[in-house]
Amino acid sequence: MINNGFTGSAHVNQWMMLAAASNIIIIEAAERRGVKVFTFVEFFKIGAIVTAVNIAIYYLFIVIII
Repeated sequence: MINNGFTGSAHVNQWMMLAAASNIIIIEAAERRGVKVFTFVEFFKIGAIVTAVNIAIYYLFIVIII
């Protein structure tokens, strides 16, 4: 990550704030154009399932390999 401009925790925080701000701008632009954006709860419903499946796969992979 150092090669990509991340040299310390302050820089990481600045990149995270920039990413959050750009996401807000994109969501606002989409709403103005009438595109239905999804809420955190809608994202969480799918994200929790995907995360649980990934954890199960990783766990099995670690148990089988080790």
